[in-house]
Amino acid sequence: MFLSLMCEAFYLAPADTSLVESTESEDADESSGDEFYSPQSSPQGSPFQTRREYSRPTEDSSQVELHSSPIRFLDISEADGIVSQVVLLMGSGITYNPHVVHICPLDEGVHLLLMFEIGNVMVSSGLYEVFHYLNVLQSVRLQREMDEVKHTFDNLESGIKKVFEGLKKIRHIRPEVENCQRKLHSKWDFMRKKYLEYIKTTDSECLLRVEASTAPFMQDLKELLQLTCFDNKMIDIGRDAVLAVASTVKHRLSDFSSFLKVKALRNFTLGSYPLLTLN
Repeated sequence: MFLSLMCEAFYLAPADTSLVESTESEDADESSGDEFYSPQSSPQGSPFQTRREYSRPTEDSSQVELHSSPIRFLDISEADGIVSQVVLLMGSGITYNPHVVHICPLDEGVHLLLMFEIGNVMVSSGLYEVFHYLNVLQSVRLQREMDEVKHTFDNLESGIKKVFEGLKKIRHIRPEVENCQRKLHSKWDFMRKKYLEYIKTTDSECLLRVEASTAPFMQDLKELLQLTCFDNKMIDIGRDAVLAVASTVKHRLSDFSSFLKVKALRNFTLGSYPLLTLN
């Protein structure tokens, strides 16, 4: 996860980033300057090997479709040189917790990552279960495996209950979240009724009603996910503290910046020099 976020930091850098230029110039002038020796070359797939690839992003159709969608989950905020993003990270067990991730540049090629848990764990985990079992339910429903349909529906209902219980525990719920909750409750009551009828009678008419109501139900789920787990307003909370921490760490690492550059670019390790110690 940390390597992925670091690659994201390099991906966000301009194509003509100074890091790439400095790397290329060092390679060209290697014979004229000091040389640094390493016991082994950087492994394939390491951040150094992939840096140039990520520094030159290419546009693809999935990204274009994502940014054109009215509901966006991957908005990236960049202010004061710090790149911030709301992500969903897996916790202990099957729980998915929303976090704000701040990528703070300390020096050329050196970044500090700060992560803060936000939101309601019960809501985010419940939404994950609902999306998962809706997908499974669609598959088993097409196969007409009624035992599996009933079992998956029970799990789906459990996930929905978890979402509603989590929303009740939010002290100050926003009007837009409350409105989305009401719409979701109404559509779920209809879907639940039709699914129970379908499980009991296997009537194709009930199945058609269920299929017709699934799309708007999914849209409300996405809206609730956006409002409760991917709210970019949470990025600004504690921003001053993030800036203060980044500034302090940058100042205290200033004496080691040259060493860190060598280690990052040349795969330099202290283990290669047993007599070298740091006090």
